[in-house]
Amino acid sequence: MNYVCGFAFGEEYSRVALVLKNRPDFLKGKYNGIGGKIDDGENPEKAMVREFQEETGCITTLDDWNYFGELSFSGGVVRFYNALLDSDSFNSIRTVEDEEIQIVSVDAALYQLPLDIHARDFLMFAMRDDIEFIELTVK
Repeated sequence: MNYVCGFAFGEEYSRVALVLKNRPDFLKGKYNGIGGKIDDGENPEKAMVREFQEETGCITTLDDWNYFGELSFSGGVVRFYNALLDSDSFNSIRTVEDEEIQIVSVDAALYQLPLDIHARDFLMFAMRDDIEFIELTVK
């Protein structure tokens, strides 16, 4: 299985949209970037745009998302993206499906919320201009 996970930022990287996960079990009760499965035959960038809209109601484009890293695990790969959205787009983000979407300060996301450990790592890199690409492997 291959997945996408995106961190959408607003206000010059001061706020970020996160999802409070209720599945799978190992993520339940933790915050993560927004994304999901890449459909068979689907381009990962198109999957990021589609998943973000399905979960937040916010329409983005391929140009909004920057692919900056990936996490490999025994069952597949999670591709990580970031986007700095304009105020109107960012403020349109809302909960659409059964997992709650929250807009939080980046400081709260990094230091106060129960963020998935790998999401925390990738969130820190998502805000940096000097990172070309980050790659992690979980065994």
